[in-house]
Amino acid sequence: MKIDVQGFEEAVLRGAERSLGRCLGLHLELSVLPLYRGGLMLPEMLAKLTDLGFALMDLQPGFADPHSRELLQLDGTFFRRPGKHQP
Repeated sequence: MKIDVQGFEEAVLRGAERSLGRCLGLHLELSVLPLYRGGLMLPEMLAKLTDLGFALMDLQPGFADPHSRELLQLDGTFFRRPGKHQP
């Protein structure tokens, strides 16, 4: 499942509770710095996805500040851990 919702990832994950049990993988943007009001930051999102039974498999640079080149977002790919189902 690809999630691209500019700061509403947590709400989407809550709304997709039943569907997540059938998902083998997730792809979403992970914020390194606060970009969206109420959006989860990288450490919180990693913890949330781990709790849901997903393991981080790949990180790619995403969005960076065009002037400072500071990394603002990463693209993360997660796969369900074998034998793990959502809580």
